[in-house]
Parts: sequence; structure tokens; C-alpha cells
Amino acid sequence: MSIKRKTMTTIETHEVWVVRKPASLPLVHCAACAPEAVMLTPQEAALRADVSQRTVYRWVEDGLVHFTETADGGLFVCLAPLFI
Repeated sequence: MSIKRKTMTTIETHEVWVVRKPASLPLVHCAACAPEAVMLTPQEAALRADVSQRTVYRWVEDGLVHFTETADGGLFVCLAPLFI
């Protein structure tokens, strides 16, 4: 007579979510909106508008959004026109 043995394996997983409040958005001069407006990087603007970064750059090239360039070549897009 043979004895059958069963092996039971239990796998326990844990998931940890870290939710942080984003840093305050920079206020930068927007000549089209106001003396100080919330400006985003193209990457942040793409995330907030749910489009690709290329689309944001296309909007800048076509003059569809307000933007400013920094002395070192950085680009900031005005938040207001993204949601009008």
C-alpha cells in the first residue's frame, strides 16, 4: 500500500502604495495670461492633458498654447489654455 502525500504551498503578497502630494507648481510670467501663471514642463502638461509629449510640442509650434522658454533652453507651457 502506498501513501500519497500532498504538499500545500501558500503564497502571501503585500502591496504598498505611496501617495504624495505633488510639489507646488511654479508660477512663471505668462505674457498672454497674467503676470504670474502656473507653468508646466511639456512632460507634466502631456500628463495633465492626457496626450503625448509630441502633441504638446505640436501645440507650442502651432501657437495653440501659451509658453515661455528659459535662458538655458527649457520650455514651460501655461496650464490655463490646456483646459479651456
